[in-house]
Amino acid sequence: RDLEERFGRSEELVMEEFNMLANTGDYEAARQLLERELADQPDRIDYRGMLAELYDEMGLHELAFAEYQRILDQDPDDSMARIALAEHHYSQGDLGKAYEQLDHAFGDPDLDLDAKMQVLLGFYEMTRSAGSGTGEQEEMLQRTYDLIGTLERAHPESGKPHTIHGDFLMRDNRFTEAREQFQLALEYEKDRFPIWQQLLQLDLQLQDNEAVVEDAAQAIELFNNPPTLSIFHGIGLSQLGRHDEAVETLTMGRDLVIDDPMLQAQFWTSLGDAHNEAGEFAASDRAFDQALKLRPDDPTTLNNYAYYLSLRNDRLEKAAQMSLRSNELAPGQPSFQDTYAWVLYQQGKYQEARTWIEKALASGGSGEGVIVEHYGDILFKLGHEAGAREQWQRARELGGASDAIDRKAEEGRP
Repeated sequence: RDLEERFGRSEELVMEEFNMLANTGDYEAARQLLERELADQPDRIDYRGMLAELYDEMGLHELAFAEYQRILDQDPDDSMARIALAEHHYSQGDLGKAYEQLDHAFGDPDLDLDAKMQVLLGFYEMTRSAGSGTGEQEEMLQRTYDLIGTLERAHPESGKPHTIHGDFLMRDNRFTEAREQFQLALEYEKDRFPIWQQLLQLDLQLQDNEAVVEDAAQAIELFNNPPTLSIFHGIGLSQLGRHDEAVETLTMGRDLVIDDPMLQAQFWTSLGDAHNEAGEFAASDRAFDQALKLRPDDPTTLNNYAYYLSLRNDRLEKAAQMSLRSNELAPGQPSFQDTYAWVLYQQGKYQEARTWIEKALASGGSGEGVIVEHYGDILFKLGHEAGAREQWQRARELGGASDAIDRKAEEGRP
């Protein structure tokens, strides 16, 4: 008060006193300070917003709501006030009103887009944790997507709303729609490297190898051949059967890596996969050995190496050790469990193999043709011929099984 008497009230002094009171938990004194200032300066919307938030903090929610209404009466276009009011409604459990206020705010093209995206992410996470499978949760998730649509309309020349749209669709496992959003984002922000990475990840997720190769080639040209893009390009080429090109691309990319053993290991693993696809097994094994020198506990490398050895019925003891280790490092992965089951099968340990293949099925592998086919093979060895044939028929329907699946399903034998 002595400072006020000597120099008069200033915003700086008011803020300093308010922060001191609020930070020490003296909310009542902080409230009196703001109410006193507003009595003298009723048009100070910033003080009114601080008072509304303070009321909420004190549990005086009706008073808080009244202050927010006064702010919007003074300035209906105050988008930050609408976001604060949305948070107020959310804290009171009224998600519908919260999203109404957000929709108003997000339609304001002058409000910072990055700030909107942070708010949207926060509300999305809160909505997802509000309940599981409830009708209200589904409705609120749809409202989240509606808000993204509002963002897209308010910022039609920006790719950012499309990137956040794509991110949210990925969280909901809607991969095809997510890829479309990242493609739209690139129409506006072609020079953003993370968008290309997300697009390529989705190409792989969707097993669209033509798109992997095409998108990776575009990005490599645009960004002057960064090594990480060569991995995508090489994987796509390998999956398309263009093995020589895949090995060349991956080798060139690997040689560009400097002081990054983790990335080098990824290249060696991808080279191991590519050489195996080409039937160059010795080169494949050497590549996997190099990868494991750099990253001895990488579960994917351990799994792939073990699986390829099991398919060749080669060094099965080493394959078993690597496969078991991959399952210890990444438990519950159906493809890893399937690999261990197949190694055990090749070792003639059919009962143990059945235990592990059933783990793979229970972990989500029941929709994968190759895993279901392996189940049939194992059942046949255990003498369950009718059950084996049933599984082979299921595997044929699912797709993705071996070239022998038609014969197995029709003849009832491996």
